[in-house]
Amino acid sequence: MAFLKSNSDEFLKMEKEVWKPVHTQIIKEGKKIAWYMYRVKYPAGEKPAYDYVRFNVYSDWNQVLAPYEGVNDIIKKVHPGMNVPDFLKETAQSRKLAWEQLFEVIDEAVTKVNQPSQFIVVNQMKTIAGAESEYVNLERTYFKPFHAERVAIGIMNNWGLYKPVMPYGNKYEYDYVTLNGFSTWEDIMKNNPPGPWQKAHGNLNFNEIHDKILQKRITVNNELWELVAFAASE
Repeated sequence: MAFLKSNSDEFLKMEKEVWKPVHTQIIKEGKKIAWYMYRVKYPAGEKPAYDYVRFNVYSDWNQVLAPYEGVNDIIKKVHPGMNVPDFLKETAQSRKLAWEQLFEVIDEAVTKVNQPSQFIVVNQMKTIAGAESEYVNLERTYFKPFHAERVAIGIMNNWGLYKPVMPYGNKYEYDYVTLNGFSTWEDIMKNNPPGPWQKAHGNLNFNEIHDKILQKRITVNNELWELVAFAASE
């Protein structure tokens, strides 16, 4: 993920009209799976260090090691006659790269790369010392099936658990991220009906399991992102 601070109104126009076809071509050539651009809806204003988040999704490490290899030739192919050095300079001037981090997908519930969520509720978590494996086990054993049932009845679009791979370490604020995807703002605001939990886990007490996971991690940040552009494989 790349966390970007836009410097001009041209930034989003350039991403949608010029870069999206380039990413589409990169995907067609099998060099990555998908590209998504999200606007940070909340928090907003001048204080946040970034206002857009760019996802590049890869299937293996070979793609990660050289993500933009040959991109100049691809730009020329997609946009014949374009002055590539000038375009890259304009891109650099339109936004500032505040932060970039490589994440690994630990687990997912009903994620389809070509049907991205319109809204994502982002939860950045720091696990309690010595409790990391327990936290991950709780997410995968109890909350992944629960979210899958929520997707099945249309409350959610998808759910994913991610771990920072590079950089990582104790000096960073969080060591796991969950992305809760929704199709509409109304879906975000809905109360959770008891049905999905009961279907996934029968009479198991939700509050007891929820209390357990709260003891294994701390939510250090929460954000809301809104989709503005994407390209993905079929």
